[in-house]
Amino acid sequence: MRPTATRRRKQRHTAKRIHRRLVDEHGAEVAETTVRDYVRARKRQMGWPGGEVHVPQVHAPGAGAEVDWGQAQVELAGVAVTVRLFVMRASFSGAAFCQASLVETQQAFLELHAQAFEWFGGVFAAVRFDNLTSAVKAVLKGRRRVESDRFVALRSHYLFASEFTTPGIEGAHEKGGVEGEVGRFRRNHLVPVPSFTDLAERLLGCCESDLARRIVGRQVTVGEAFAQERPLLAALPAERFDATETATPRVDSKSLVTVRQNRYSVPVALAGLKVGARIAAREIPSATPARSSRSMSGCTAGSAPAPGSITTSSCLSASPAHSSTRWRSVRSATAATGRRSSTSSGRR
Repeated sequence: MRPTATRRRKQRHTAKRIHRRLVDEHGAEVAETTVRDYVRARKRQMGWPGGEVHVPQVHAPGAGAEVDWGQAQVELAGVAVTVRLFVMRASFSGAAFCQASLVETQQAFLELHAQAFEWFGGVFAAVRFDNLTSAVKAVLKGRRRVESDRFVALRSHYLFASEFTTPGIEGAHEKGGVEGEVGRFRRNHLVPVPSFTDLAERLLGCCESDLARRIVGRQVTVGEAFAQERPLLAALPAERFDATETATPRVDSKSLVTVRQNRYSVPVALAGLKVGARIAAREIPSATPARSSRSMSGCTAGSAPAPGSITTSSCLSASPAHSSTRWRSVRSATAATGRRSSTSSGRR
């Protein structure tokens, strides 16, 4: 073992290789486990460093939460789809919020934070992340990070501190609670591959049912621990964070507008005009005429728009439509799987 200690790590003797050589070259009759036990004890005698030692984390109620993304396979309207799972886990109680998105964009990241804080009923003092690009523009020396402008706006709105793990696999254990939660949630609620008509509502129901579970080594359930934690969370702001983006597409001669490479039908009276659209990660909450006094959905330019939505993935939407005024998508959410679905260009 000593001669190989100075060689490249990937070409040093392992316990398995030593056992194989003893059998092949010396005809030894010894079990591999015996060799492993000997090598382990011998390394300690020689002063070789042992494996890493980790101390269990202890968290104060309401002090922190952890966020991570995961993936899962589900069936939406009979079509197999890979969805992204956004998980926020309370570090003290273990209560977790999970929602799905077809995309892992910054806009979805911000919107799901707002939904998570509303589900928890308050805001944690600090939230820990890995170095995902939705939040971090540049990783500096140590724990310093250059955060993206939109993420800074989210933090400023909810007034929580951000913490980031060490880059690479070395930092995974720093938010091990949510790392394990993603896998636990997927194994317990999404195996076998489920089929949904409303995935968002189903996942929220799973989050609620998990409050009754008991984490190994704890005397109380997750829900009982969270009952202690919830009063210590900071109050939600009066207004929800607005993560929507705006666009002003022009309505073509077929009464269609193109938003993010998807086409939507609008009233024929708007043909040739520009319309203003507010774009969310999973739906278009409203569309109103831009630079026009012609009415749409019962409102005119300059007045408060009547709520409506152009839903691109209604199976994922957790919120009911604000109004019966909706427009059909020429390309539906199944476009994420490479399929197209055609609908009429008329208004529902």
